[in-house]
Amino acid sequence: MAQEQWTDGHTEGSLMPPSEFMRLCTGCKAIYNVRDIVDVYEIDRDDVYVLVEEPAPPPKTALQKAWRAISGELPPQVHRVLRDDLPPYVEYVPDSECQAYLDGLLAMPSNTAHHALFEFELRRRLWQQGNHWYRPDYLAVRKAKGPQPPAWSLSNEQLEHLERLLQLLGDGDLGKGDELLTVEVLRQLRRFDEATKVLEAITSDSHWNDYQAMLIKNRMSHVGLYP
Repeated sequence: MAQEQWTDGHTEGSLMPPSEFMRLCTGCKAIYNVRDIVDVYEIDRDDVYVLVEEPAPPPKTALQKAWRAISGELPPQVHRVLRDDLPPYVEYVPDSECQAYLDGLLAMPSNTAHHALFEFELRRRLWQQGNHWYRPDYLAVRKAKGPQPPAWSLSNEQLEHLERLLQLLGDGDLGKGDELLTVEVLRQLRRFDEATKVLEAITSDSHWNDYQAMLIKNRMSHVGLYP
């Protein structure tokens, strides 16, 4: 299917991971910033596997037994299997574990490297998850070319995530290069005047800017799909 780009940064049909920075170590179960991972050593692709020999299975049917009697015993089967002594690797953080990681992160911020970056990535993922329930209804109305999108509201938990996201975006460099994310957060918080000011300050011009301007003009706070 064609890639869908939503206004909250969620994409459907993309091969990119849901988070640019977060990965999960399969060994210690900790989350890492991929930019901080240090290569200890590299394993060649061929060294990841070992060859294991197993005897050929015994014949079961009469035809197999007859053929085995004529041809003799079959050579052993060789299987390529992963080594059991490989070091831990990193994988994507499952959506189902995002809230648990965020709770642990906030409980011990002094023990976590790049606290703001991890918190930002987790809260953004949780915000996008909260928007998922709305997307099918929105797509149905859009496909039917309905005049109005379905009703939209945010839970208190979603509002809390958005307010904290906005704070994180304003405290450092997290929002640089993706100012439309700040516009989207302000718009979903129904702070349309502030969203307009941020949008007007963006120097780059794109159809995404025009779409956000249209949503703000019509005072729409729902997540949308970029045309």
